[in-house]
This record gives sequence, structure tokens and C-alpha cells, in this order.
Amino acid sequence: MERRHFLITSVALAAGASATPLSSEAAPTLPLQRGLRKRTLYLEPRSRGGFLLYSDGAREPRKLIRPEAIDARFGKGTHHHLLQPDHWAMIDAGWFEGEDLYGIEQGHERELEIWGDYYRAECEAFDLLRTLFDGRVDGFFRTAIPELGLLFGEHPCSPRLATVYLEKEHLIGKLVSTVAGLSKWVEIDPTPREQ
Repeated sequence: MERRHFLITSVALAAGASATPLSSEAAPTLPLQRGLRKRTLYLEPRSRGGFLLYSDGAREPRKLIRPEAIDARFGKGTHHHLLQPDHWAMIDAGWFEGEDLYGIEQGHERELEIWGDYYRAECEAFDLLRTLFDGRVDGFFRTAIPELGLLFGEHPCSPRLATVYLEKEHLIGKLVSTVAGLSKWVEIDPTPREQ
């Protein structure tokens, strides 16, 4: 799935129907979809100077729900329409556990590739900022937004390698305020921290 299609699909799903909360006895009629939520980007100091930006997403791949468990609960083929964050939302809500879950660390190359391409903290930061600065970040390899000290890098490899760096510490405040002016859904934590 191309990144632009993925981002459009994610926003469309976020705007779509969400499931009714569960009572202790009621079964959901629709899968829970995570939807749009506020995202925080952090600055990790680099030994050679500057900062790598990364998202508040999970540092390691999270477990997913077995397709047959999803289809048994919501109908055949439902698992084809869910993104990995939808799995995590239903797991976090307590809808699935134990034998219904599986790890994607080994033996699930496609799921691991999807996680690495779209949900790894560095790639998420890249995609979120690329979307905010639509039209200013395009192509592979290197793109800069000099007035903000941002350097975007994307390499045509698998797993996907996409990163964004803030080159100068004195531009943290300007980056924070610029992003705040562009979106209420993305914020930059101005305090550098290690991942």
C-alpha cells in the first residue's frame, strides 16, 4: 500500500463509524477502529549533533489479533479491512486476549514489514511531518526545510528507512510553534529525550 493511500485511508477510517463501547455482557457489532488521536513527536539527541524525531508509537512491534478470531466475532473477511492500530485498540480495550493474539516478530514477514513501514516510531514521525508540510517534502533521499532546520531522508529499501532530523537545537522553539500552527493533532515535545 502506498504511503499516500495509507494516510488517506487512515484519515477516512478515523472519520468513519466507530464501535459502541462494550458492556460486560454485550458483544460489539463493529470492530473498534482507533481513529484519529493526538500524536506527540519527541527529539532524540544524536551523538554527532542534532536530533532524530520519533513518534509516541510503540518501540517494538505489538501483537495482532488472529484473522480467524476477528472474522468469528465480526463476520467473514472483516480482518481484511482493519489496520494494525485497529487491532491494538481492540486489544487495549480488552476485546481480545490470550490465544486470539499472535506476535509478528518471526514468521509473519508481511505484518512485520507493514509495522516497519508505517508504525515504527521514526517512520511515523516522518509521515506525520511530511503530511503537515505537504508539497515541501517529496522524492527520495534528502529534502530539507532550512528555516526549521529539518532534514528529511527516505531510502528506497525494505524495510523502509524514513527519518527526519532537526539539525540545530536553537530551532526547537520555532519547530514547536510552527507545528502547533499547522495541526491540533500533532505536537512536538520540546524536551530532548532518549528513545
